[in-house]
Amino acid sequence: MKKAIFLTLCVMLLAAFGLAGSGEFVLVEKGSFTMGDTWGDGYDNEKPTHKVTLTYNFYIGKYETTFDEYDVFCEATGIVKPDDKGCGRGSRPVINVSWTDAITYCNWLSDKEKLPKAYDSNGNLLDKDGRITTDPSEVVG
Repeated sequence: MKKAIFLTLCVMLLAAFGLAGSGEFVLVEKGSFTMGDTWGDGYDNEKPTHKVTLTYNFYIGKYETTFDEYDVFCEATGIVKPDDKGCGRGSRPVINVSWTDAITYCNWLSDKEKLPKAYDSNGNLLDKDGRITTDPSEVVG
C-alpha cells in the first residue's frame, strides 16, 4: 500500500504540469487531519492515531498509477515489469514496485517533460537546482 501511495505522490508532484496518466487531479488543501484508526476497529499498524498537518496546498492524481502507465515506463527504460500476482494489468493500480523503481519512475516522468529530477539515487527529494530538500513544495519535477 505504501508503494501505491508513493506512486500517487509522484503523480501529485507532476499534477500542476498535467503530466500524469489520466490527467484528472484533485486539490488537497493545507490543514490538519487525524491519521489512523479513528473508529477503533482497524489494524494495529493504524494506531495510535495522530494529527497530521499539511502546510501547503497540492494536487494529487485522482487515480493511482496503473499497470498501463507503469508498463510504458518499463518498456522505455528496460526495467522488468512488476508481477501482477494474477490480478491482471491494464487499468488496475500497479503493485509490486520497489522504492528504487518508484523514484526512477518519477524521475523518468520528469525527464520526459524536461523538468528537474525529483529524487536523487538515495531517494532524497531535490529542489529545482538539484539540492537535497525536505520540503516537497520546493520540488519541481
